[in-house]
Amino acid sequence: MIRHAGTDAGPMAPWFTSRHCAAGGDCVEIRFLRTVVQVRDSKQISAITGQNVSRIITLPTDDWRQFLRQVAEDDLAATAAGPLQRDTTDEGNVVLRCESTGVELVYDLDEWDAFCEGVLDGDFEPPARAG
Repeated sequence: MIRHAGTDAGPMAPWFTSRHCAAGGDCVEIRFLRTVVQVRDSKQISAITGQNVSRIITLPTDDWRQFLRQVAEDDLAATAAGPLQRDTTDEGNVVLRCESTGVELVYDLDEWDAFCEGVLDGDFEPPARAG
C-alpha cells in the first residue's frame, strides 16, 4: 500500500493518481481528507490559468472503500447502483457519477485501466483511521 502524505491536511491534501498512469498522462485523481475521499479528472485544466477545473466528487471514506472492492471484483452491477456509480458509454468511455450530487466525471479506457490497476495494487486505499 502506498502511504499518502497530507491525509489530515484538509483542503491542502495533495491530489494523486495511480502509479500506472503514464508520466503527465490523464488519469483518475483523488485525495484523502479527514473523513471523505475526493475524486476529480486530471485532464480538466484551464487554458487560461493552468489550474485543474474538474468538478469534484466527494464521498464518505466507507463508500469509497466499498467502491474499490467492487472495482477490484469487476462487479459492474454493483458499481452501477451504489453511491458512486460507474457506467460505460457507447464510445467506450467510463462515467463516474455521484448519486447524491449528480456530478459526473468521464474517463477514457486508458485512464480507467490505469485506475483499475492502481486499485488492484492498493494505490487508492485510504489510510487507516487514527485511533
